[in-house]
Amino acid sequence: MLGVINFTSDTAVAPIHMEEILEFIYKSYLIAEPENFSNLRIKRKEFGSTLEFTALFPDKLYKINVKMVSGAPIHVMFKPDHGIPDKFISSLKENLILAVQIYHETVRQSTIYFAWVEGEDIIPEQPPTSSKRLSDRLFSSNMLFIYILFFGFNIFLFLLLGLIFAVAAIIALQLVIVLLSDKIYTIRNK
Repeated sequence: MLGVINFTSDTAVAPIHMEEILEFIYKSYLIAEPENFSNLRIKRKEFGSTLEFTALFPDKLYKINVKMVSGAPIHVMFKPDHGIPDKFISSLKENLILAVQIYHETVRQSTIYFAWVEGEDIIPEQPPTSSKRLSDRLFSSNMLFIYILFFGFNIFLFLLLGLIFAVAAIIALQLVIVLLSDKIYTIRNK
């Protein structure tokens, strides 16, 4: 394939994050694979940054010079060597689009949204009760208490039931706890 290939990658990221997309691709994708990419350059400009690099074919016989320009959408330009397989070009294109989508998902997951409904009463959050605070201290911050409690209960079962029955009772108890864990968690968080 000869010539220049242009395409765009749409993203719904807010304009404030546009410059960060190229940084993300640079740090998370290009630097992570130095055997596949060379000549890495980021140029920050007033009206959009650019990321330029060379993608190397696995046997290093072919290369694609890539230029990405930040914006909405992101503009990507490929300058492949003559004879480079189409599969390698489409794979690189898919990987860059995927990297943009991963960045978009990362930003989306780390964003907090607030919504107010006009005319609705504001209901303040109620402080936790003393039993809720005690429950949180015992069961959520450190599993040591549960371990000691369960260990003591196991010793009690061994003394009360003997070796064979105690082992069967412990396994049965653990099975019940696993099967009812969602209900136990729900009751604990009320």
